[in-house]
Amino acid sequence: MEDTPTRSSRVWTVPNLLSMGRLAGVPVFLWLVLGPEADGWALALLMLSGITDWLDGYLARRLNQTSQLGQILDPVADRLYILAVVIGLAMREIIPWWVAVILPLRDLLLWGLVPLLRTRGYSALPVHFLGKAATFNLLYAFPLLLLGDGDGPVELASMWLPMELASGTSLASPDLLDESIRHHLQARKKIRFDHAVERISARRPTGEEAGLLQVSPDAPVLNVIVTAYDATARPLQVVDIVLPGDRHEIHDAYPFT
Repeated sequence: MEDTPTRSSRVWTVPNLLSMGRLAGVPVFLWLVLGPEADGWALALLMLSGITDWLDGYLARRLNQTSQLGQILDPVADRLYILAVVIGLAMREIIPWWVAVILPLRDLLLWGLVPLLRTRGYSALPVHFLGKAATFNLLYAFPLLLLGDGDGPVELASMWLPMELASGTSLASPDLLDESIRHHLQARKKIRFDHAVERISARRPTGEEAGLLQVSPDAPVLNVIVTAYDATARPLQVVDIVLPGDRHEIHDAYPFT
């Protein structure tokens, strides 16, 4: 006759299923952040994870379904979500890499204390209010960082120069210039920018522009083309800028003459 498994060794409980679902959502969250950059869906998944994090603990106590597996799955799911968010934010360049390294190092330090705790009679890190509060604060702050990343790129800019002007300058270098392009060209090529002509038009974006700006193909964009000339009306520089219509407002002021 088989022994009925004790309550603490049960696997298929409602809280454990919720924790397993949270674990399954970790790679989905990372894909949403790094693949299509669907931050809205990623935030929704992160919120759902937070709700199930509270719910599995509540149900475990309410239904008397606490288990050894649940005590492992719950903190593991928390740490994997934190790690996934940190990696996603760092690869999106929303946070610096040194922050992305420090946060997992804290957990590695804590896990390194487990052998010492076992000599004091603990089998694992005891759950403490401060630890829960720290995890809550991290999972509360990460969505704000994602929201603070904005709605997407604010503009696309392209620049063209005559070949004879670009050659012999530092414009082809990957290093940043310590001066404006105009001043750089005037100093290197002994030319002088005299005036510019600006043309602004509204249109629909191309497929490539819509993808880069993260806007709908039917969303209007503003196309600003600025051509700079010297005193003889020779074109020196052309700048083509594409702006999402819902992220910019054009303001101009001029005197009546």
